[in-house]
Amino acid sequence: MEFSEKLKLMRKESNLTQEELAQKLHITRQAVSNYEQGRGYPSIEILVSIAELFKVSLDELLSANAVRRQARLVFALLAEACVCIFVAVLAVYFRAQRQEVDVLFLMEIAFAFFFPVLAALIGAMIQIFPPKRNKFVGYRTRRSMQSDTAWSFAQAATAEMFCKVALIMFAVAAVYAIIAVFLHGIADMVVIVSLAAIFIAALIAVACIVECKLKKLFG
Repeated sequence: MEFSEKLKLMRKESNLTQEELAQKLHITRQAVSNYEQGRGYPSIEILVSIAELFKVSLDELLSANAVRRQARLVFALLAEACVCIFVAVLAVYFRAQRQEVDVLFLMEIAFAFFFPVLAALIGAMIQIFPPKRNKFVGYRTRRSMQSDTAWSFAQAATAEMFCKVALIMFAVAAVYAIIAVFLHGIADMVVIVSLAAIFIAALIAVACIVECKLKKLFG
């Protein structure tokens, strides 16, 4: 069953109007209407509120539109990856025109795209194969382990954040590929180190954002 149909069914079974449901979720009636008509999809925070309101598991709600969400996400990542690869090929071509292509330059380009590919893979794996709470994988902190709902939320939020990081890092890698056409030697290495620092900072940011959301929703 699609999420839109499931939400409408749960609302009617609870004898709630769209306006009443909107008030309980602290959103507009138009937002509820859009969800029920499949014209929009709630944030993970709102999904948690819906799960708690109707006494259903977050996994149940997340799985309702899982295939569609994953397809959109994979399409976005593939589209940006293709554009970035095209940019990288152009960068190599222009360096070759100046006879400045060497093994080090090719390694730098590959290294620049390693980070977004890694982030995309982590995000996709968590989305497609959600970690179980009793396994030693997944986003595991004291807050994420306090309940099944918190665990499901933490994994979904982590996957979403990693995919966003991947999209940003693909764009950063593409910019680097363009800049790399004009860089030489030590300047190349400085940019690569900067990319690694950005990626590490992004990982820390993901953990901080997910923890803040967990604290806000679950205390």
